[in-house]
Amino acid sequence: MDFHITHYDTAMARLDIGPFRLLTDPVLDPPGRVYAFPAWRLEKLGGTRDRAALAAGIGSVHAVLLSHAQHRDNLDEAGRALLYTLPKTITTVPSAASLQRRRPAGSATELVGLDEWQSHTLTAATGEQLRITAVPAQHAPGWMFPERLQALGKVTGFVLEWEGQRDGAVYISGDTVAFSGLRDIARRFPRIGLGLFHLGSARFPVTGPVRLSLSARAALKVDDWLQPGRIVPIHYDGWQHFSQTPAEVREAFRRAGRAHKLHWLTPGARTSFTL
Repeated sequence: MDFHITHYDTAMARLDIGPFRLLTDPVLDPPGRVYAFPAWRLEKLGGTRDRAALAAGIGSVHAVLLSHAQHRDNLDEAGRALLYTLPKTITTVPSAASLQRRRPAGSATELVGLDEWQSHTLTAATGEQLRITAVPAQHAPGWMFPERLQALGKVTGFVLEWEGQRDGAVYISGDTVAFSGLRDIARRFPRIGLGLFHLGSARFPVTGPVRLSLSARAALKVDDWLQPGRIVPIHYDGWQHFSQTPAEVREAFRRAGRAHKLHWLTPGARTSFTL
């Protein structure tokens, strides 16, 4: 099946795979928004993108792949409103439960919560199938929070498979750090043709030097483990808590001799890949 990616904002991208259209982590609130939480704040930086035009350009969507519902840089208020109008959302079990509790009257969206390694298959009217598997992700180092708090912040990555893939599956990291659980993905999916990596090296004053998403160094480690044929960066700019620029990522990969693996997308432009 043909495979195309349109990157819009943060971790929001449209994936066109044959007859299927998926949307990842929808964020559509305008720049300048501030979301305050007890321990930190999220500030969306200024920009000139027309959010109404952005939403209109997404078109019909078969399913949302949502890494987690608890942070506004992955699901904001306008993104949540859009989600409830779409046929299906595939996410973690806690996020599906949270979305169910907040479901507005009249919304018929199907909320699918997956545990790690569980799969959900989409079937087109013409018979094509797309298999979506939830894979490990961890939004912070394992020592940072007690296990019970980690459960409240559950995130997931995804692996997408369909018949006829020659170069391997598609991996979506979700908001994760490099941790040992990612090695299990390589054991179960030894051929990854393309990886969408959530970068940005997210940091907050309250967490000090701890990173809450992939830095360039961590991305190189994940590349060592999973060995995707190509890496498409997303989730790397537009927010105050992102501490690493695309230029720094490019330089780190250049020094490692892997600059050729990075495929940066122009926001709003549809890019084709062969897998």
